[in-house]
Amino acid sequence: MKGQFAALKTLYSLAEIRNIPVFVVGGTVRDLLLGRRITDLDVLIFGNVWKLASELAQALEATWFVLDEQTQTARVVLHNQQSQLNIDLVGAGYKSMHENLVERDFTINAMAISLSDCLIYFENINNNKIDNYPFCGQLFDPLKGREDLRAGILRVTGEKVFQRDPLRLLRAVRQSATLGLLIEKSTWALIKQQSGLISQSSPERVRDELFKILALNDAHYWMTQLDKLGLLDQILPELRTLKGVQQNEHHSLDVWGHCLATLEELEKRPWEGLLTREIEARVNQFLTEEVVVGRSKWSLLKLAALLHDIGKPEVKASKSRGKVVFYGHEQAGARRVRQIADRIKLSSREKRILATIIDQHMRPFHLFRAKNHTAKAECRFFFSADCETISVLLLSIADRRAGRVRTDAEETTDYQHFIKVLLEKYLDEFEPIREHRVISGQEIMTVFGLKPGPSIGKLLKRVEEAQVLGQIHTQEDALRLVGQILKNSRVY
Repeated sequence: MKGQFAALKTLYSLAEIRNIPVFVVGGTVRDLLLGRRITDLDVLIFGNVWKLASELAQALEATWFVLDEQTQTARVVLHNQQSQLNIDLVGAGYKSMHENLVERDFTINAMAISLSDCLIYFENINNNKIDNYPFCGQLFDPLKGREDLRAGILRVTGEKVFQRDPLRLLRAVRQSATLGLLIEKSTWALIKQQSGLISQSSPERVRDELFKILALNDAHYWMTQLDKLGLLDQILPELRTLKGVQQNEHHSLDVWGHCLATLEELEKRPWEGLLTREIEARVNQFLTEEVVVGRSKWSLLKLAALLHDIGKPEVKASKSRGKVVFYGHEQAGARRVRQIADRIKLSSREKRILATIIDQHMRPFHLFRAKNHTAKAECRFFFSADCETISVLLLSIADRRAGRVRTDAEETTDYQHFIKVLLEKYLDEFEPIREHRVISGQEIMTVFGLKPGPSIGKLLKRVEEAQVLGQIHTQEDALRLVGQILKNSRVY
């Protein structure tokens, strides 16, 4: 709390000098009432918000920028060694306190206290003087948000809430999840009725909210809620095609149900306790890696689980005696997910990761079924899945566990052990060798007088494969192998 207290104290001093009324509002007040840790500060300014934001940033040696010119919102960002504090300053304009509060999204966020009262509260916390009621002064609460908070209810402030900002449709679900609130009946009906408004929000804002929901521990449940509200159809319309698509005799669920069940199984982390502590730690480190700021490999893997069979409706066919098959659904799915990634504005790296996971998600099972597969086959799978091998293997476990009619306990155990062995081989054998190549592409071009091009990559791949399989160990071995390949012209 000390960082917030110091920042608010500075803001109070600046506002006092200029005789500007300042109030702490919204999520900050809500979280104070809930006793939650305060990570961001929301303040309402009855004065020149841009000037005050600039002066506050200068006094705190922080940065500031215009967050939303239309709503007169500025953000001051204060960095320290441990964390980042965002202070959002919103200009009141010509509206009264009451008018400002009733135009907010939900009643639990339509409360305010004066900055001076908030400072007293923070000071009491710092001095370990906590009363039952967190505020010593007046709580502005025109819509009885505190009562809704006590009752565990999320309620809109009015019927035009979502028209003013359609992204609030998704925020309703996220706040219900993160705060443990039940969406009130008429609010639920309004979201369902106006779900189509979400298309008016920018793809980037929708993407960010979607990933915040995917980051939840029980994202599979909240995906079903988004579906019931009609929001998932708006964000990922491709999922509609999965509903009602029946599968073969091994599945009890249609394709959509199976994808949801796969996400649910993934979130159970069935590999925990199966792997050694060292391997498990490395897997967890991999999953927590951020691909871009705010979006981790774990969240991307959850999205991949939801979309992993997206190609099945396109390739569905029936064989003799009505047997349903989905040959090539992995490749069809990879094509479709690239289109989805472009539409929701994922980065090129995220698009590649998603497409690779979906394109490769059946490979581990095919290796398992081929009981006498070779080390070379495993190696080629590692090359194909590349940096996403861990994600592919984890998704494969969840996929096999999700919604099957004839779940053979022995086969499930055997399969999980098989995946465990593959993970160990990838992390302990394949990955270290790839990081320590015995020869580089530049060396191949220099020794053999070759020009840059795809053939160099093919040669390197052959060398790495031989190195992983223990067929070569030194640079001389690698050069000899490249010479033999070029002599036989097998890379052209």
